[in-house]
Amino acid sequence: GVTWFTLGDFETKAWAAYGDVSYELSDQWSVSVGGRYTEDERDALVRRETYLGLGSPYFGNTAAILITVPDPDGVPVFNGTRTDTDFTPRVSVSFRPTADHNLYASWSQGFKGGSFDPRGAYTTPEVGEGFEPETVDTYELGWKASFAGGRARTALAVFYSDYKDVQVPASVAIDTNGDGVDDSFAGATTNAAAATIQGIELEGVFQFTDAFSATLAFGYIDAEYDEWLQAIGTPPVLTDVSDLFDFQNTPDTSGNLSLRYEWPLTLFGNDGALALMGAITHRGDTQQFEAANALLDQPSYELYDAGLVWTSSDHRYQAGLHGKNLSDEEYKIAGYSFPTLGGGTITAFYGNPRQVFGSFSVKF
Repeated sequence: GVTWFTLGDFETKAWAAYGDVSYELSDQWSVSVGGRYTEDERDALVRRETYLGLGSPYFGNTAAILITVPDPDGVPVFNGTRTDTDFTPRVSVSFRPTADHNLYASWSQGFKGGSFDPRGAYTTPEVGEGFEPETVDTYELGWKASFAGGRARTALAVFYSDYKDVQVPASVAIDTNGDGVDDSFAGATTNAAAATIQGIELEGVFQFTDAFSATLAFGYIDAEYDEWLQAIGTPPVLTDVSDLFDFQNTPDTSGNLSLRYEWPLTLFGNDGALALMGAITHRGDTQQFEAANALLDQPSYELYDAGLVWTSSDHRYQAGLHGKNLSDEEYKIAGYSFPTLGGGTITAFYGNPRQVFGSFSVKF
């Protein structure tokens, strides 16, 4: 006989103008310069009401009695609006010593508009103030090359990214009835003052023979918060807590190796080719949230896949037998942690177990 009603209405309007020009300084050297101006406007409406009766007036129960204690304005509603603008330039220089090699260096800026977290904007005053835009300066050095007449192609990149006001979504415990005990939670996206992400990426495609090929990808990332200020203590004092947190969903190492062997095979009077494929995927230790949580964080793991696929020479017919996660690895891919009364609620979501399946397709 009691209905809790929540309404959330979020609107985003954005426009941008950008341009880019490239100039060949010589047969080997070229430069590219560009820029983008962005205006980003966010409007948020959050309404939370409690009624006596089954259902609210919004869903047809006009006899429902509103029992929500109104805020000082007389209406239990949050309205927020903000507009952010930014100009983000980009510059890159490229050097081609030969037709098969390209070396480049680039600098660019990025921008993500500020906003409001509607999950906590109504219940938590500091959340209602919204969070600031996030910006980044990125520097990259790279080398793209082709070897053995194009049978081997590689791409190597080293990057360094300097972030300001990093937007970090989270949930915080709150005291809804003023008794000094946290009994619920609210969403709270905040800004970490500064962060650095740097690393290296390597990709390669190798055609060893006409029948045998491989693709390789590997990445190493060093991501850390350099400054994250939070109000701690009574009276509250801004304190740098960056050493207590790590980047979520950002493993130090990740990689993939895929092998493919193909040979001619005629099926049901149709010429074609049969391909045997295998792959191994690696993902390093991963935190689901900035704060470590032994129940949610995922240690490093590997996944093994394989497949046998026949394709007709005209690419009209294809049939295959596939195996995914052949070692039946148990691994977490996402999770939630709600800091509520009684120790909180933690939920983990897992990747698919071992799967073996067949496929058949026809193109018309």
